[in-house]
Amino acid sequence: MKYLPIFLDFSNKLVVIFGAGSVGKRKMLYFMGKAKIRIISESIPSDFKQMANHRVEIIVATINEHNFHRFLQDAFLVIPATNDPSLNEKIAKEAQRMGKLVNLTTSAGEVLLPSLISKDNFSIAISTHGMSPGLSKLLRIKLEECIPKNFDLMVKLITELRNYIKMEISDQKEREKLLWEIMNDAHMWELLDQSYEEAERYAFKRLKNGDRKSGNFP
Repeated sequence: MKYLPIFLDFSNKLVVIFGAGSVGKRKMLYFMGKAKIRIISESIPSDFKQMANHRVEIIVATINEHNFHRFLQDAFLVIPATNDPSLNEKIAKEAQRMGKLVNLTTSAGEVLLPSLISKDNFSIAISTHGMSPGLSKLLRIKLEECIPKNFDLMVKLITELRNYIKMEISDQKEREKLLWEIMNDAHMWELLDQSYEEAERYAFKRLKNGDRKSGNFP
């Protein structure tokens, strides 16, 4: 496998998309709210214009091999998505020459955009390495059916507990053991379905009772 899965903070990164067709729109929605976006197209659909804000810049311009270079400045990721394959290839090559990351829309390039399961406290990225986006989508749907509805709350709770026991328990293996037991406690999951506060109280009680044996808690 030549691809390495990695999560990047795009909040201050600029994504430049050439083209405002169905592909360009899909790419824009992928990054909406997560990155700064610049869209360049000769024709801009009305629904695109409605999404324009201080983080989404829309430029109406004819794109050709003589002028696309000026739109690449400050780009972190470039997505050539015009209806001209030859122009897309030239944009991609120039962007790469300038040291920009490039996501191709017709083949697997150096950057792939995975199918995402994205919640408040966790994300799962799925990819078939560009070979079958449809299968990536199918796998995402299947996985979403398997993930407990309260999993997002469990992530929140475990993060809270983890921060707490870091200050109370010096032994890393002991911390891992306690958290693992809580994550695998069926009653804990049942409580999360009913009330986060009840689950939180139960978890802290388990932590303190479990650690009192080692004398770390007063």
